[in-house]
Amino acid sequence: MTEGCRTPEATRSRLPRLGHSGRLRSGTRTFTMLLLGHFLVFVLAMSHDEIALQAVETGWIRPGRGELAELGIGLVLFVIWGWLSVHLVGILNGARAASHDETE
Repeated sequence: MTEGCRTPEATRSRLPRLGHSGRLRSGTRTFTMLLLGHFLVFVLAMSHDEIALQAVETGWIRPGRGELAELGIGLVLFVIWGWLSVHLVGILNGARAASHDETE
């Protein structure tokens, strides 16, 4: 009588896995967000002088402080880039250690 019944575990293991297996690993979303953060900071760093000039033209910054604002924006972007890089290296080192543990 119980031959035809299946346990939920047996049924679940037969279901196809949806999505790419690389995207399902833990840490992948964090890695992707860090890469997008690097791209965003890069784009902002390429245009930080125009951002400072626009802030002076719209009156957010006094005209004599435009160059100082440009340096400040660059410094903030540099610090953010460093923070993103440190976290990215941490994730890569963790993945390398996990891969090394699996091969042994």
